[in-house]
Amino acid sequence: MMMHFIDGTIIFPLIYAYLLFRVLPGGATLKGIEWGLILWFLAQVIVMPMMGGGFFSANVGGMMAAGGSLIGHAIYGALLGWTAGPAEAHAQVLQRPTVRSLAPSIPPPPGGCC
Repeated sequence: MMMHFIDGTIIFPLIYAYLLFRVLPGGATLKGIEWGLILWFLAQVIVMPMMGGGFFSANVGGMMAAGGSLIGHAIYGALLGWTAGPAEAHAQVLQRPTVRSLAPSIPPPPGGCC
């Protein structure tokens, strides 16, 4: 359970933000939903059979379990995409602020310097 928490809060969001955000089509929320559905598919095809749950949770509740997992992963992805937002918004936040002098600007003397 702790590994599921770490995967969902640290590892998968980093993969989404640094590798997949530019590649997935659509807006930010749709990109997140797509990532959530990719994670769901991988969980149902790889993780659940390894844990004994069967392909698409066949041994642990069948369609009800797989459907509930699908809804949960779609909501997770939507929230991830919504909070991560578009890259342009993050780029504006990360830009260095310009340093402005508080002193009034004094024009240079006529004829050049000094």
